Amino acid sequence: MMEPVARKLKNDQCITALVFGNSVSCGATVGRDQAWPHRLFEALNRVFPCRLNQTHRGYHNLTVYCEGGRTSAFFKEWLPAELWAFNQTDLFFVDTDVTDGALTLSQQRDGYHGSIQDQIQSAADTLSALLLTKRPYDARQWNGKALIWLASSSMGLVGYDSIINPWDGNITQDRWMDCVPWYQPIMQHHGVPLLSTIDALGPFRSNASKAWFHWNFLRDHWDHPDVPGHEFMTELIMHYIKTVVASVDMLLPWETVREPYEVRSPIKAEYSNVRMFVDANPFFILLHRLGGQYDNPGFFEHMLGGKKCDDWAIGEAKPGFISTKINATCGWVVNATEVQEHVKYGRLHIMVMKSYEHMGVMGVEVRAVGQPTCTSATLPMEPRLLNSTSVDLLWTSHSSMGRTHHLNIGTAFPQGACLLINVTVMPTSRAENKVKLLGFTVF
Repeated sequence: MMEPVARKLKNDQCITALVFGNSVSCGATVGRDQAWPHRLFEALNRVFPCRLNQTHRGYHNLTVYCEGGRTSAFFKEWLPAELWAFNQTDLFFVDTDVTDGALTLSQQRDGYHGSIQDQIQSAADTLSALLLTKRPYDARQWNGKALIWLASSSMGLVGYDSIINPWDGNITQDRWMDCVPWYQPIMQHHGVPLLSTIDALGPFRSNASKAWFHWNFLRDHWDHPDVPGHEFMTELIMHYIKTVVASVDMLLPWETVREPYEVRSPIKAEYSNVRMFVDANPFFILLHRLGGQYDNPGFFEHMLGGKKCDDWAIGEAKPGFISTKINATCGWVVNATEVQEHVKYGRLHIMVMKSYEHMGVMGVEVRAVGQPTCTSATLPMEPRLLNSTSVDLLWTSHSSMGRTHHLNIGTAFPQGACLLINVTVMPTSRAENKVKLLGFTVF
């Protein structure tokens, strides 16, 4: 899988790389210019200088899509809408280990009874297939791109007390501080390299090694690496890439020719999820693009009546479409043509931001509608409720994360009908009732 990238680097050709990451990739606590993606950009161009042609030097391109609270499940939900923009990309990096690990802690504290391991493995499994599969969707062929999965940090403290307890190598220890053991079988199956700073440095058995990890790698940041951690992540990636480039023309003793990489079907994701995310063509109503800019006009064009909703606004700090007013409602319409082309599975995924303070409860109702509610409908009809749910956006863990909630809406509605999705700030006894919406996907 790494061969195309390695040959480009060996032949002085420029590559294009993309990072899908969280606050670690953004350089939280150190700044973007000290974070490992920026350091990797500089190292790639220093170690593997590339040329545009015989006379002009070029530069490798590395773009970072990162934001705090982004998990592998979040990128799995968001990426199908963005994959068309990555046709020229050679190499992907996924750096979501810290937030996947924090999600584990959050759901444990909130009394989640499902299998968190299955949830994270399914997301990593589907995301790997998404990034490596060629379009059109039903081809299931390798797209020629490479993927490196990263585990760039770990939690240095248990909860918020002062017990320093990174991975100590004990096989009986519940290693919830990072998700490397859960990622491993998925990456091995897909043939994706998994680079973990914690496994490279650890295990941390002695008190002295645990203190070194906390006060040097993390420097008392709990889970975000300080400059030494970003330096080490860069060195680890570069060591791997240099090794791959150096061995690109080597064959194993039993090989006469190197076989090309073949896409592997996911092993942990449910078949219906694979069909929806990898093979299908869903419809998206997203507030912003992956880069975080509010440049997605479709989010507002699909509002009921083409008008912006009263009492709702775009958040300025972390992204989200926000209302704090009880009973404030906003509606989005998927027109009849969009329904006919994209809605095959009858599933609605609602992307929200959950947090530990200020948050309220969001109500969601989905209806099939015709004329006159939806002008693009080809038939008159009274609105028909397909399903509804409520989503509590407050949780106990001290973190803010993008999460997805699923709603079955079925496909038993008349041909020519539209879908109307209404979101409401529900009444609660809380002093604050903030609702923060990120978007929808309709399968």
